Amino acid sequence: MLLKAANRFQNFKMFIWVMLSLWTITVGGLLYRNTLNIKNHTRERLNHDATISLQIENALRAWGTSHGGVYVEIDEKTPPNPNLAHIPERDITTLSGKKLTLMNPAYINRQFNEQHFIKLGIIGHLTSLKPFRPENNPDPWESKALKILEEDRKEFREISKINGDQYLRLITPLIIKKPCLKCHGGQGYKEGDLRGGTSISIPMEPYLKDEREEIFSQRVSFISLWFWGLIIMWLALQGLAKKIKERDDAQEELKSYHDQLEKIVEERTRKLTEVNVKMGEVSANHEQTARKYEEQSKFLQNILDSLTHPFYVIDANDFTIKLANKALNLENSGPNPTCYQVTHNSDSPCNGADHPCSIMEVKKTKKPAVAEHIHYSHDGQRQFHEVHAYPIFDQDGKVSQVIEYSLDITQRKEVEKALEKAKIAAESASRTKSEFIANLSHEIRTPMNGIMGMTDLLLSSEASPEKQRQYLGLIQTSSYRLLDTINDILDFSKMEAGKVKLIDVPFDLHRLIKELIRLSEIEADKKGLSLDHKIESGIPEHLTGDPGRLRQVLTNLLHNSIKFTEIGGVQLTVKKLRELRGGEGRESIELIFTVQDTGIGISPENQTMIFDSFTQADGSMTRAHDGIGLGLSIAAKLCAMMGGEIWVESDPGKGSSFHFNAIFNRYKNPASESLPTTPDQVELSILLISDNINSRQDLTTILQKRTRNLKVTESGPEGLAAMGKQLFDLVMLDNHKTDDNAFEIAEKIQQQNEINTRPTIIMLTSYGERGDAARCRELGITAYLSRPFIEAEIFEAIKKSIAGKDNSTGNLPITKHSIREQQPSIRILLVEDDYVNRILIEKVLEKQGWKIIKAENGVEALAAYENNPFDLILMDIQMPKMDGFEATRAIRKKEKETGRHVPIIALTAHVLEEDRQKCREAGMDDHIGKPIRINVLRETVEKHLT
Repeated sequence: MLLKAANRFQNFKMFIWVMLSLWTITVGGLLYRNTLNIKNHTRERLNHDATISLQIENALRAWGTSHGGVYVEIDEKTPPNPNLAHIPERDITTLSGKKLTLMNPAYINRQFNEQHFIKLGIIGHLTSLKPFRPENNPDPWESKALKILEEDRKEFREISKINGDQYLRLITPLIIKKPCLKCHGGQGYKEGDLRGGTSISIPMEPYLKDEREEIFSQRVSFISLWFWGLIIMWLALQGLAKKIKERDDAQEELKSYHDQLEKIVEERTRKLTEVNVKMGEVSANHEQTARKYEEQSKFLQNILDSLTHPFYVIDANDFTIKLANKALNLENSGPNPTCYQVTHNSDSPCNGADHPCSIMEVKKTKKPAVAEHIHYSHDGQRQFHEVHAYPIFDQDGKVSQVIEYSLDITQRKEVEKALEKAKIAAESASRTKSEFIANLSHEIRTPMNGIMGMTDLLLSSEASPEKQRQYLGLIQTSSYRLLDTINDILDFSKMEAGKVKLIDVPFDLHRLIKELIRLSEIEADKKGLSLDHKIESGIPEHLTGDPGRLRQVLTNLLHNSIKFTEIGGVQLTVKKLRELRGGEGRESIELIFTVQDTGIGISPENQTMIFDSFTQADGSMTRAHDGIGLGLSIAAKLCAMMGGEIWVESDPGKGSSFHFNAIFNRYKNPASESLPTTPDQVELSILLISDNINSRQDLTTILQKRTRNLKVTESGPEGLAAMGKQLFDLVMLDNHKTDDNAFEIAEKIQQQNEINTRPTIIMLTSYGERGDAARCRELGITAYLSRPFIEAEIFEAIKKSIAGKDNSTGNLPITKHSIREQQPSIRILLVEDDYVNRILIEKVLEKQGWKIIKAENGVEALAAYENNPFDLILMDIQMPKMDGFEATRAIRKKEKETGRHVPIIALTAHVLEEDRQKCREAGMDDHIGKPIRINVLRETVEKHLT
């Protein structure tokens, strides 16, 4: 014990010396740092005072120099300067009689130094290499400084001794300025030379004295601080030593108590051992009983744990779980968990539709109960559980505990839900199927009834030609309606089977849009609707993509808008959405197409379903406007295949806007396509009057190719006003069903012009009516041309109209038919195995004035080709002996020998784009789908012949 105390004393002593050393080093370091700061501060003060003093003297000299000196009254202290005797005006007398003398800058500085600096012990001196006064000669230090200033004209300072005392000496250069030459010009100086310097010498003793006093004061303060720190440290260590001693005494006393306690425990342990020996015999029987109970408990627990669903026993009063298997997972539940905490993560007993309390139910009825609970897993998934509860009764017959087990019926619920959905879907599908079949039956039987009924009526009656024309028109309408239904069914079937694929071929977007508008315009004209189109500037003409599918979508939207619009019009707009860049340098463009109408509109609740299969806005609309509800569904699928989507914006009663976007590739080599040669110019002044924007644009494009003097107006009054200002050789009137009747305008033209100034008039029309020819003859209209407008036919009509203006022998106006009759004979080879189709095509083409040679299969076609030259070949695809593909390849092979190319147009019922691609691969130039529409046949043939 004494040894430990001695060791503690030695350690404490070492600690005291360490603390004293650290304190002394700290105080000494601070004193040293403060001493250095004081000395640095003294040097800074000295340099600052020297600089300020010199700046004052230089400023005073600069002031005197800037004024060329100053005149002061002569007295003892300021006698005339002998060095300025060469200046005539050195001394002057004022009007009042005062005598004044001129003080130059050096004189001013010298007097300032004598009156002010000398009192402060500061020596100010003007020195010069060529002084006027001997007193201004430099001392040795100033001579050294002036040499340094000759090289670096800034300043020079140094600590030096004067008469044994230390001074801080500072000198700045004196540079000759222009005013200085007044006094010093005679010494040979010029402006900018170094004349001398201004020096200041400040005694250092006053500053060093202040420094010594401040250092002494700091030392006294730090020594006091060190001394009082020692006292405080000693007192603190004394207190610490006292506490250490008290702690040691307490530990000694505690050790004594510990020894006594060990003796007491040892005695009691001996007595307890004796008691335990006696109790051993008694507890052996209890251990055996407890072991059997534990084995039975483990056996029961293993049985419960083997169950995959939760099984537990709950206290009916406080809802605590008394027994549970592993499936319930009570690891993180804490002591005395309740059933509602574990199973529902709730702070109160269950009460509600999602969690009915089966324990309360069992306690109330004393009968087993079954309930369904909704649980949520950790990841938020909803689970369904079926909870079975059974009562356990106490001695009084009350329910004390409840046995529960829970079955996860989530999967069963999902199956039930899926079955319910499947049932609803099946019923809906069955209902949709029944509606579709009924609708399809109606759409097929109705036009079939029209075709068969009108045919029977036509065959069984002796109707007038006008009635016959009416019956045939109804047959044609029913046929087109039946064809549209069949095409929709075939397209939808192909799409459902995944057999529709888009192609990527070059096409002219602007031409495609104009052709669509031209074809749809006839239908719009019949209803008195306007049909306009607008293509945003900057959209390229030449793209690559699937023009057939684009045409199909636009045709469907235009047809729907015209069908559901009774007043107003329809407009097609094409805008650029964005530019895209892909791999391998491919450039794409995303376009947005909009078809806007002023029709009946679509209600908001029906806008989400019109793109579903077999659906229109509602059943009554389907019946009112015909159709099987596949058109928009097909359009939606095609838009998705073209990289876009389709949507509608509509206001019931005001109209609808259908939009879709699609992505196309830019065609990088449009120049390689064959372009039409520039035709001969027509030297005529032409006035075009057209109130239809599409016709006006088409006709303007055609006419501008051959004439430079074209005037275009949008109405009859505007055209008549133009004729009042200018004479025209030719007026072209576009006849539409609008407020301005073209024949009335023609009559006004004839009335307001003399016979010798009347222009030639050509009538253009989208439709022909009985009596038009007679009306043309009556009004002197020389030509009457109907759509489609073919460039060659228009200029041929112009040529013949101008040439035959004064020829009164002709009784009929010039028409397309008369133009074609006078054209050189066109020879066309028609290869078709169906007799009805041969007759139809032959009659249609013969009306154009063309000669038709027929063949029934590919073998006959090859023989005819080898024996006769043809301008064009119409080739059916599926034929006996040799089909159209094989025949076309054989013809193309022979053409390689002759170097002549004959256009071959396919005739086929296969109208999908992949079928068109097969035709192109076989060497065919174009494709006409069956059933054949006369206008499509005629326009396609004319396109390749021109």
